[in-house]
Amino acid sequence: MQSNSIAAAALACALTTALALPVEAAREKSFVGSWTCQVKGSNGTANSRLEVFEDGTVAGLTTVTMVSAITETEVVIRYQTSWSVDGDTFLETLTHANVQKVTVAGVNATAERYAQFRSSVKEQIGVRDVYAINSVTRTSYQLTNKLNGNSSICTRA
Repeated sequence: MQSNSIAAAALACALTTALALPVEAAREKSFVGSWTCQVKGSNGTANSRLEVFEDGTVAGLTTVTMVSAITETEVVIRYQTSWSVDGDTFLETLTHANVQKVTVAGVNATAERYAQFRSSVKEQIGVRDVYAINSVTRTSYQLTNKLNGNSSICTRA
């Protein structure tokens, strides 16, 4: 009797695992393609155009606009990441980044300010971001950063 319970539990576990693998693989494939995304934070927004590849990489261009009481700063960054899906979690790690432009109040930033942004961005290389997958369809997806609560809303380009 006990061996039947163990066998039934093992079979249920195997079936759950077997059924979950195609669902997760299908979910991963849903992210592959060209996207435009927007993230709104407490001090600004990031607008991105990105390409998500089936090999687990992303190539993108992001314009970050930060607004303070004093001025507006805009930073343009070309980047690459690696990504994966683990259940209802989207994992992304920055692998390469290049700050292409920095403007403060519409004027090109000084060399010192530009260097500060480049240094700040380079510190993020290798850092893993963890997102809750809120929704994913053929035409859009929404993620919430588990660290800061910012939501990414993306639509297929």
